[in-house]
Amino acid sequence: MIKQDTLTRRAGIAYYVSTAFLIASKSFPHAVLTVLLLHKGLDLTEIMFVQTAFTIAVFLFEFPSGVISDLYSRKIVYLTSILAWVAACSVIVFGTGFAMMCVAWALYGIGEALASGTVDASLINLYKRLSPDPDEEIKTFKRISNQISMVSMIIGAMLGSALYFTIGYNIYAVAMALACAAALPIVLAFPKDEHEAREKKPTIMSQVRDGLSELRKDRRLTFLIGMAAVSQIFFQTHFNLWQAYLLLMGVKDKYLFVFYLVFQVIGIAAYAIHIDGRLRRLLYLGIPVALIMPLLITSGSRIVSIGAYCISVFIFMFLQYMCDVLFSIRVSEERISTLITLNSTTCRIIGFLVLGLNGLLLKQIKLTTLIVGSFEIATFLSILLGLLFMLSFSKKKKKQHTEPRVPAPNEPSRKNP
Repeated sequence: MIKQDTLTRRAGIAYYVSTAFLIASKSFPHAVLTVLLLHKGLDLTEIMFVQTAFTIAVFLFEFPSGVISDLYSRKIVYLTSILAWVAACSVIVFGTGFAMMCVAWALYGIGEALASGTVDASLINLYKRLSPDPDEEIKTFKRISNQISMVSMIIGAMLGSALYFTIGYNIYAVAMALACAAALPIVLAFPKDEHEAREKKPTIMSQVRDGLSELRKDRRLTFLIGMAAVSQIFFQTHFNLWQAYLLLMGVKDKYLFVFYLVFQVIGIAAYAIHIDGRLRRLLYLGIPVALIMPLLITSGSRIVSIGAYCISVFIFMFLQYMCDVLFSIRVSEERISTLITLNSTTCRIIGFLVLGLNGLLLKQIKLTTLIVGSFEIATFLSILLGLLFMLSFSKKKKKQHTEPRVPAPNEPSRKNP
C-alpha cells in the first residue's frame, strides 16, 4: 500500500507537470492570435464573434462539469478537457473561415470549462484527508500552481510568437503535442477519487441543491464568491484596456510585450505571499493604500501613474489568490467541484456584464476616467466584503464565548455545596 505522504507527493508532482505543459500549450497563440485569425480569412468583427463562441461555451458547460466531477470522476473529466483542446487545435490547423473558427473556439471553451474544478479539487481533497496540516498544504499548493501557471504562460507565449513566423499554423501541432504530454502524468500517476467507488451516487439535482444549501449555511463562502465576482470589475477593465492605457501614457507599442511580462512577474510576486492570521493587521493598514492607488493613475507624472497602476494590479492579484486559497480551505470535499465551478461561472457572468458596460461607457467618458472609476469601485466593494468576511469570524468567537457550557452527562456539578 502506498504511504499517505508518498501518495500526495506523487499526485502533486503529476498535477504540477500537467499544468505546466497544458498552460504552455494554450498560451502558444496568445501573442499572435489576431494575426493568425486574420490569415484564416476573418475580419475584426468576425474575430469578436469567435471569441464570443468561446465565452458562451465556457458559460454553458462549466457549472454542469463541476457537478459531474463531484458525482463521477474528476480525472476523466480533466482528460476529456485536454481532448477537447486537442480537437480545437486540429480544427484550427486544418480548417479555414468563420464557421470553422467558431467551432474551434467553442471546443476550446468546452475544454476550459471541463478543466475547472477537476484534478486540482481532487488534490485539495487529498490534502484535507491525508495531510497532518491540510491548510498549509493547500496554501503551498495554490502558491506553487499559480506561479507555475504564470511562468508557463510567459514561456508558451514567447515560444509561440517566435515559432509562428517560422512554422505558421503548425504552432498548434506543437500545442497538441504539449497537451498530450500534459495528459500523461495524470494518466500514469494521479490517483482516482474515493467517491468513484460509491455504488449509490446523488442525483445531479440533489448535488446542486446541496451545493446551494452549503452556501446558505456558510456565509463566508458567499462573501468569498462575492469578492471574487467584484474583482472582475478590475480584471476585465485591466485585461481589455491596459494596452490602450499604456499607449495613452506615451509607451511605444514595441514595449507592450515588456509590460505583459511585468504583469506576469507581479502575479508571481503576489502569489509568493504567505497567507496566515498575521496578515489581518497588514490588510487593515493596506486599505488606505488600496483606495489611493487608483486615484494616482490620474497623476500628471507618467512614472507615478504607471507605478500606481502596477501596484493596483499587485493588490488585486493578491486578493484573488487569497480568496482562492480561503475558498479551497473552507469548501466541503463532497461539493468542492460544484462550488468551484459555481464561483467561476458567477465571475464570468459579472466579467461579461462589466465588459459590455465598459464598451458603452468608453463612448461617453475618457479612458483614464473609466479605468480609475472601475478600479476604485472594485477596490471599495472588495474592502466592504472583506471586512464583512473578517467580522464573521469575530461574531463566531463572541458567540462561542457567550454560549453557556453544557456539562457532560457524567460530569460532576461545579456548584458550591
